Amino acid sequence: TGGTERQMELLVRNWPPPNTVEILALGGSAAEITRWRAFTTVHVIDRSQTPGWRLPMTLASIAERSGADVVLSAHRFSGLIAKVARLVGMSAPVVSSIRGWHPWKTRQRLLYEWLDPALMPLGAALIVNARTLERKWASRSWPSPPVHYIPNGVSVADVGPDGRTLVRSELDIPPERGVIVSVGRLVAVKDPSATLQVLAGVRELGYDADLIWVGDGPLRESVRREAALLRVAEHTHFVGEAREPERYLAAADLFLSTSIWENTSNAILEAMGLGLPVVARRVGGNSDVVVHDLTGILAAANSLPELIHAAVALLESSEERYR
Repeated sequence: TGGTERQMELLVRNWPPPNTVEILALGGSAAEITRWRAFTTVHVIDRSQTPGWRLPMTLASIAERSGADVVLSAHRFSGLIAKVARLVGMSAPVVSSIRGWHPWKTRQRLLYEWLDPALMPLGAALIVNARTLERKWASRSWPSPPVHYIPNGVSVADVGPDGRTLVRSELDIPPERGVIVSVGRLVAVKDPSATLQVLAGVRELGYDADLIWVGDGPLRESVRREAALLRVAEHTHFVGEAREPERYLAAADLFLSTSIWENTSNAILEAMGLGLPVVARRVGGNSDVVVHDLTGILAAANSLPELIHAAVALLESSEERYR
């Protein structure tokens, strides 16, 4: 349900015949795997039953059995596995996709900052989806394969003129109330706690506003508890995963992203595609997508007050939102 999975699904569905693309899932939800199997072959490796040291050999075996011409990794972890698989006998070239790292995970940074670059020469090409990452890798001194910038693409469905009214009616949101929408998994990198604090701050300043959160994840229950502690539970609508998030975007007045890291955010692109102004942290590739004070407002990464005041500025002025 994340950006990587959605981009991969678009790739598989639109791959030109007669060639085909098969998916290797390192875990994955049952719903995702069932959906993928409707249009391609899916190999599933149960991470709980497969020791980490066996993953490269398992990948090499699957690639050889299926006669793979190229292995495309859609995540840095799978890229590491694929490159090690080349060392243990996999003949297919590896094209890896770099999607950043989560700065607070020291172990992950160690892997990605040192081990990944050390294995870079084993790859045939490197794909980045943000100019920020392209510049980062271009500035490095160690050898690497050619780097290609390929931006994410999104398809925004037409929700029709009544979309805003219908969703607000379903969620029992009055038509005059301001609505903030966020789309993303309920995981640490999305920082849903900060999103709730922005909503609480907006309401403390006297503005009547609700939050719609589209997405699900392991932090679901803790986020709900925090909404109650901040006294915004009755103004927060957790709608879960949605294959058509455009319905909820159309009901909102602004899009809020409090992620502590993004490369190219599909959710921001979709919001902008529907004409929503964006409030986001100035991190990762957000500044490549959002033009500050033109298509949205970028706040300092560690400044919650800036996010709150940016949201208030857009909620209190329809002219500013439409501009």
